[in-house]
Amino acid sequence: MIGHYKLVLIISWVLIGYLQAQTDCGTCGNACCTMEFQVDQKSEDLTTLMESKLMAGGPDNKFKFFKVLNLTNEERPSGVRFIVQAGHIGKVSNATLQFLIASNYSLNSTVRGFSISTLAKDLCDSGDNYELLMNFMKNLAVDFKFKPLFGCSKTF
Repeated sequence: MIGHYKLVLIISWVLIGYLQAQTDCGTCGNACCTMEFQVDQKSEDLTTLMESKLMAGGPDNKFKFFKVLNLTNEERPSGVRFIVQAGHIGKVSNATLQFLIASNYSLNSTVRGFSISTLAKDLCDSGDNYELLMNFMKNLAVDFKFKPLFGCSKTF
């Protein structure tokens, strides 16, 4: 039988390995992460929800809402209907976030989330940009599937 100490050690190794796998080192000049989320909600409703959560400070009360651009009256080949812009002020790192929200012409939306560390010292992020995007999306309490697209991994 595995002792308590060994079990904690094994779980710690797994978690550390997982976060290191999400670490980015300079993909965008600084650390960054771009992820795509398939969300079971209409783009208009999702944008309103994202705006309200950001205005309330997000999951850790450190998010700052910047603005929403409504592109529904413009013809966009990518189907992007809204752009949500925000920031995050952390203990040791800051980030700028942008979410492109496209309608799938159904009850679903595609969200492309982007986070970039904004301090010059943040060449590597220990998975922070990945975690910001994931924690924010989880805080929306909507069903989603996701995949990393760019950054979110070791590059140097």
